[in-house]
Amino acid sequence: MGKKQEEQINDGQSVLQENQLLFMQRLNRLSALFAADTQGYRQWIHAHPDLSGHEQPTAAFVAERLRSFGLKPQMLLDGTAVCALVEGEKNDAAVTGRCIALRADMDALPIEEETGLSFASCQKGVMHACGHDVHTALLLSVARLLQQTRGEWSGRVKLVFQPSEEQYPGGAIRL
Repeated sequence: MGKKQEEQINDGQSVLQENQLLFMQRLNRLSALFAADTQGYRQWIHAHPDLSGHEQPTAAFVAERLRSFGLKPQMLLDGTAVCALVEGEKNDAAVTGRCIALRADMDALPIEEETGLSFASCQKGVMHACGHDVHTALLLSVARLLQQTRGEWSGRVKLVFQPSEEQYPGGAIRL
């Protein structure tokens, strides 16, 4: 390989690294802009917990948010699960057509909440005590980020909002 070819490769790598840095900076800015919404999603979900197999209200909340981002959610498993697809629009032959899945579980536990939080559970004997409210809120915000930046990446991301993680056989098996 000649010196000129090495310089071209190095220049190409520098441009790629600069583009990646700019994309990460944009994601950071958008994440900061969406932080209050993410917190609001989490607080609503926390205040309205659903036991395994009864996640229809949470699934409806998730589907409505996804629609507001311009996505087309699919309701599955008697309305307890939600899936959506975000497609990158950047043309990259190495990635085009590939798909990854991101999953969040949505169910709560049969536990009485005694936290005293302003957004504590309004369902007697049911609460989000293991983080599923956070998982769901974060995946909603990731969906929004992906949708708003789809022109800057390639491939597809399947979003899976799963019910019944706390109950056998669990929503993952059925999905």
